Amino acid sequence: MSAIHNQQYFNALIDCHNFNNYDDFCESWSGNICDISDSEWKGFVNSVQQYFNAKCKDDVELLSLFSVCEVHFDCSLFLS
Repeated sequence: MSAIHNQQYFNALIDCHNFNNYDDFCESWSGNICDISDSEWKGFVNSVQQYFNAKCKDDVELLSLFSVCEVHFDCSLFLS
């Protein structure tokens, strides 16, 4: 999937929650686990930035909300 598809996915996922603002999102988001492909990461960052209409403070802050499944990550390296 492309970054655009992943952004649409994360937009829908974030929309299911009733976050008041970006700080509420950071405090309440339960996280997401994936293989951290480039398109997933870009889709997540773009979605959060667009949804909350703001630049995030830094990637490290967002990365703390985005966990990596080591099995899927290892498999993605093997298959690429």
